[in-house]
Amino acid sequence: MNAFDLIKAELTRQQTLPNAADIAAQEAKNSLNDRVATALAYLGRVPQTVFRNTRENCDPVENLVKAAAVIVAAIEAQTSPPPQQEAKDETP
Repeated sequence: MNAFDLIKAELTRQQTLPNAADIAAQEAKNSLNDRVATALAYLGRVPQTVFRNTRENCDPVENLVKAAAVIVAAIEAQTSPPPQQEAKDETP
């Protein structure tokens, strides 16, 4: 599997989580700074000497893929048009 396939698989995994709708609603409120902080948190777990990787059995490549998926989502949020609000029906 190449890197792009891994990132796509992670994005798909996130969308199929049981609480994906709740997560998506919360993430829609995130700023670019929030997304950058999340990506940096994953990147901080990449070095193999990080204690958390040992304790939680995290794979450095998995953390790189998660960071990349967050970055892709941030790019999409910045380049996508804002969601349109539903038009209110004002007929009596």
